[in-house]
Amino acid sequence: MKKIVTLILVLIMALSMTVLSGCGDDKSTESKKPAPTVEPSSSATVSATTESATQKPATTTSAETTATTNVPATTAPVMTTATENPSPSATQKPSTPKPTATTVVKTDAELIIGKWETIIDFGLATKKIYESNPQTMAYAEFVDSLMLKNYYEFNPDGSYTDYFEDDYKSKLEVFYANIYKKILVADAEANNISVEQALSLRGYTKMENYIADLLVAADIENNFPKMTQGTYTIANKKLTCSYEFCGEKITETLSYTLTSSKLTVTDIDSDVSDVVDSIIYNKIS
Repeated sequence: MKKIVTLILVLIMALSMTVLSGCGDDKSTESKKPAPTVEPSSSATVSATTESATQKPATTTSAETTATTNVPATTAPVMTTATENPSPSATQKPSTPKPTATTVVKTDAELIIGKWETIIDFGLATKKIYESNPQTMAYAEFVDSLMLKNYYEFNPDGSYTDYFEDDYKSKLEVFYANIYKKILVADAEANNISVEQALSLRGYTKMENYIADLLVAADIENNFPKMTQGTYTIANKKLTCSYEFCGEKITETLSYTLTSSKLTVTDIDSDVSDVVDSIIYNKIS
């Protein structure tokens, strides 16, 4: 984060060339169905004529004799209770509890290992720095939006790499070229001269040559290298990163919150945090 602020300050120095004066349990909702009603069996119905046990002289037709004589006594079936001779399915065996999985809780030192990605609002950071400096405050309105992808890769051995997307340099060049053009036009208007005259006062006849020289002076590739490498420590909710930038050894301490998929960092240095808000990185590998 400090590197971003340093880059903006370095490029503001190049900007000075443009100024005329002088950078829960599941519960089933299914209702229980009533048990089916058992119809009495017709075989359980016994003829009420018990006198059929006493044989009377046959005075009726042979068909009637057949229906009323020698009727065997009908006995209602005996119901067997479930406790008699239980079937194997009726005997329930005690269930064996399933082993529960052991949850492994990773430390922050383990969680941070991997590749993290974010998108930094570089335009907003630049605008805040311009607004904080009386000499560049008027130029803040000329700052356009610029979103840059930034990556961190933390390794188990305590080393890390911080880098930007491949085309970051071309995006920065377009970003600053637009600012330089707007400032030149604004200065020409403020001094009641034409843009051509403003260019001439700076020793130029063409805008593109003027912008090209400003970008050379800004030296984006060296002042803001695509990649930096260093070492880190993580403990007590503090992430400390040490690296070399522009020939200077820098150590910055960030407060953070960390999960398996998200890392949020805030620079403890108020000079940086006032410019760059907390940055949220998402884990991508």
